[in-house]
Amino acid sequence: MKRLLVQLISTIHGDRHFLSLELRLFTITCLYGGIAALAYGTMNWSLGLDARSFIWLFPCGLALLGTYFLIRFHRSSPEWYRWLLAPVLIVLFAFLVQIWFVNAGTRGGTQYFVFVYAAILMVLTPGWWKLLSAFALTAAVLLLIWLEYAYPGLILGYEALPNPRFMRYLDVGLSFGGSILLLALGVGAVKRNFDSVYRRIYQHREEFMEDLTLARNLQKRIYDFDPAVIDGYDLAVQHHPSGELSGDVYDFSRPETSRLRIFLADARGHGINASLSAMLIKSEWGHINQRALSPARALETLNNRLIVRYGDSISLSGAVTDVWLDRLVFASAGHTPQYLVQSGRLQRLESTGPPLGIVEDGRYREQEYTFSGSARLLLFTDNLVEELDVTGEPVGTDWLEDLVLRSQVSADRLIERIMRAFAARIGQSWISLRTSDDLTLVALTRND
Repeated sequence: MKRLLVQLISTIHGDRHFLSLELRLFTITCLYGGIAALAYGTMNWSLGLDARSFIWLFPCGLALLGTYFLIRFHRSSPEWYRWLLAPVLIVLFAFLVQIWFVNAGTRGGTQYFVFVYAAILMVLTPGWWKLLSAFALTAAVLLLIWLEYAYPGLILGYEALPNPRFMRYLDVGLSFGGSILLLALGVGAVKRNFDSVYRRIYQHREEFMEDLTLARNLQKRIYDFDPAVIDGYDLAVQHHPSGELSGDVYDFSRPETSRLRIFLADARGHGINASLSAMLIKSEWGHINQRALSPARALETLNNRLIVRYGDSISLSGAVTDVWLDRLVFASAGHTPQYLVQSGRLQRLESTGPPLGIVEDGRYREQEYTFSGSARLLLFTDNLVEELDVTGEPVGTDWLEDLVLRSQVSADRLIERIMRAFAARIGQSWISLRTSDDLTLVALTRND
């Protein structure tokens, strides 16, 4: 029985046909407004009232029902139904004004229908029209109350009816019950619409989260590297995405036995777009002949591949560092200055060319540094110095340079100290850190 009732209501209300809350409520308003007008006209006729006081309720009800059927069964109605909003709302208000005068005004409970009308009005009218409509409705109702007070003869009372006291309370009961019924039907339609939308959103969210989890695991596996690649070095990585996926890229390889290559990049943007760019960057980087290219030439090759294949849709800053037995070769494409500490002195490894994916045939220079046994190299993406601190200002570089210069510790300990200090500056715990952008750090020392 319940299933049959639900199917009947769904058929009448068009639950499967209409996805818009406004359109569904509009059709229900036309349906039950039309039924109410016909029912009220019929009731007044049966009571023997003057036909002039209610005769026009019949064309009003038929017009509302006609509008309902037109919108309910016309497949393109979502495109044009708004043109009918104003006429229907005006007809409904005219219906309320009419029954105000023939339903004993406030004594007959007409104001209950006004409350229902106001609720419908607030849902159906867009933007600033809500405020304008609310003022207009309030002014009109106050005018009706004043007319009832100043000219009581305009209001049809119960004196001409048999058993006036009974008819009054019957009228109030019907008005109150009818308004509650209409309000309940409207709220029920809104709830069904909300439940339907919520179920779809929840389903899409579950599917999205499954895809996101798969993408996160895939990205993590792609970034994994063989520990044998860093043999002879003390290397630590801290990769902290701002969301489920990351737009930062890093890679460690051995173009030659005596050469360790570190690639670190930060794709433009945030979120899924940046993470997709990062995956493509990682793929393109893997197809470059690392053995035959120096850091600068590797950046130039990657830049040209990105522009030829993807145009201007992918851009990034990045740095390539080749670490030899006693020296370091560095090239940077618009990347934040990186740090090399040795002999108690901090050196900033500045950018040597434009960001990748912007300038076709871009040229990049290389810088060479000594890399002694006690040297420490810190590579990082820009959020480490651009995240806002507790005062709303970027955290800057002074604290980081001082910390890196003073910390003669292992790579793991260095990154831990940096992350703790960074988290403290932005007023968070480094265990449950949340940042506005992805953050990646690579610390490297030599195992002697």
